[in-house]
Amino acid sequence: MPPRNQEMSKEKVFEWGFKIVGVLIIPILLWVNNLTVQLAISEEKSKGYQQAAEEVPLLKSEVALLKQSLSSVKQDLDKAGKHLEEIQSLLMRQYLAPPSPSLIVPRPSSATPTP
Repeated sequence: MPPRNQEMSKEKVFEWGFKIVGVLIIPILLWVNNLTVQLAISEEKSKGYQQAAEEVPLLKSEVALLKQSLSSVKQDLDKAGKHLEEIQSLLMRQYLAPPSPSLIVPRPSSATPTP
């Protein structure tokens, strides 16, 4: 039979082992919980990035359509600008040119009596 001292030391070793495991289990559980939360957050971010990546081709096609539309609007504005310049030059010629004799209407003079 082993001596009583060895039995006491085995009991003490087990007792200290349980105390150490008991003290370490709480931080380990908190650490595991933290890792689980971080993993869940990373998965949610990954899903968001994946959805955004799926929308990129749709946005590219929409940008291409808007670019074509903008080009068409620019051409229309250029045409309108040219028409306005033509109108302006016609108006300037009309106002700066001497009046034509056919457009001059004689005014009755105040010195001549009317019958």
